[in-house]
Amino acid sequence: MFASYAWLGAEVASWLGGFILPIAAAFAWALFSTPGDPGRNPKSVIPTPGPVRFVLELALLGGGCVALWILGQPILFAICVALNVLHLWFAQTRTRWLLSH
Repeated sequence: MFASYAWLGAEVASWLGGFILPIAAAFAWALFSTPGDPGRNPKSVIPTPGPVRFVLELALLGGGCVALWILGQPILFAICVALNVLHLWFAQTRTRWLLSH
């Protein structure tokens, strides 16, 4: 995900964009977490309801795939989408937990 953001940023706005875009995504990923989520840092800066965190994760992970599509990489886009679907399949327990908190 972060690599595709870096690649898109570099293509759109030179090396500075390649540095700033993935850093912004990483900050968004780290700042917001649902209290009690065992897979996250319990000392997050902004406590977030589970459904909001789930949408944030979908947006960031999906955005990484969309970045590959924008870059003209349909095969990498398809691989990224397949890996994200696979991740959601194996993370069903956590997804249900997030959606209920």
